Amino acid sequence: MKKFCYIIQVFLFCCLLALCFFLNKSKKHDFNSLCGNLYIVGSSSTQQLCDNLGDEFSKLNPKTFVVKSGSGSSQAILAVLNNSSQIGDLSRELAPSENKELFDSHIFAKDAIAICTNRKNPIENITFSKLQKIFQKKITNWAELGGKNKKIILVGRDFSSGTRNAFEKHLNLKNLIKYDVELENNGKVKYKVQNDEDAIGYISLSSCDESINLVKIDGIYPSIKNVINSKYHITHPLLQITKKGAKDPLLAAWFSFIYSDEGAAIIKQNRFIPVPRN
Repeated sequence: MKKFCYIIQVFLFCCLLALCFFLNKSKKHDFNSLCGNLYIVGSSSTQQLCDNLGDEFSKLNPKTFVVKSGSGSSQAILAVLNNSSQIGDLSRELAPSENKELFDSHIFAKDAIAICTNRKNPIENITFSKLQKIFQKKITNWAELGGKNKKIILVGRDFSSGTRNAFEKHLNLKNLIKYDVELENNGKVKYKVQNDEDAIGYISLSSCDESINLVKIDGIYPSIKNVINSKYHITHPLLQITKKGAKDPLLAAWFSFIYSDEGAAIIKQNRFIPVPRN
């Protein structure tokens, strides 16, 4: 009889362990019952990242579909307020003038802003103070920096860009830079710099490749390692906003996912730095 009771106890214990494992796995993402479309509008810098996150999210729950539109960070706020998207995607912090109290803000990653030049440009390092003077047009010729006797062409993002907002804020030149060329996304800035020996611009580190030079600032190279070690300071947060107090299981599951180990792995693969959930 005692042996029988012992077998029953072991059986019940095993059942309990199996139940705990199932509940824990379900709680981790809780995707099984989710369905519907999730719309994200905002930063063009995170287009590929959100596409990759969305693909994996939908694999975990085939009844969901994530749609990301990269029209610029400034469009994120309007899109959430007018209900054309559940999530607004920004590559900068919300400004006090943008009614921050109306939103829940989720910083989920960090990005470096790299200063880039043409591959034929010999300048490898620029001090921060000279970088400011370049974008103030107080330094206007590459010869003043040890380069060729050529006019410096300032290439920047358009006014709706969160990357532009963050870059100008770091240089203490917000809305004060007069660009020679303004372009709507990182890819177009990179293409312009690739094809203009006299150009200097800035793009998300995640968009950089060997087709352009990345310039050191005060001797510090723009890299994920140097951002993590707090050596490279021209960075900006990536955040997603929702309406304040929004109660939507799809939203809850999405944020649970992007802050999960799986989400962090995708963020790293896209050359951004994951930020833990507060």
